Amino acid sequence: MMPQNAPAPKKPGQVLAVQIIFWIQLGLGLCVGGLAAVGGAAIGSFSDAELADAGVSTSDVPLIMTAAIVAIISALVAGFLAFMVPSRKKWVRTGGLILVAVTIASNIVSALIQPGANAFASFVLPIVIIVLLVSQPAKAWFTE
Repeated sequence: MMPQNAPAPKKPGQVLAVQIIFWIQLGLGLCVGGLAAVGGAAIGSFSDAELADAGVSTSDVPLIMTAAIVAIISALVAGFLAFMVPSRKKWVRTGGLILVAVTIASNIVSALIQPGANAFASFVLPIVIIVLLVSQPAKAWFTE
């Protein structure tokens, strides 16, 4: 007779919340990155006067495309981490904290380039993720 495996431990709410947030980041990041890439590519089809009216120029294309690439890569990393949460590996938690640190650094650069009301809001979710990932239940979950 084979011994029965012990049931898998229940995923803590903090870990589930982070996993859901990472899945949402995957979807939103791919949408935002894709739209930014399309917008950056479409800039060439407008006249300089039309671009000036919109507050952009062709010199903004490299910055827009860089932002698009960063958004897509960040989204893919978030999706990969969300997928790997059930593995309970320590590196998944560490990777999540690193992703959030990079996100905060990116938000700081964005806020310095274009200050505004959105600057504060862009820090709320990363801080929530940090609080969730450093909680005792999350530390206990990611033990392998």
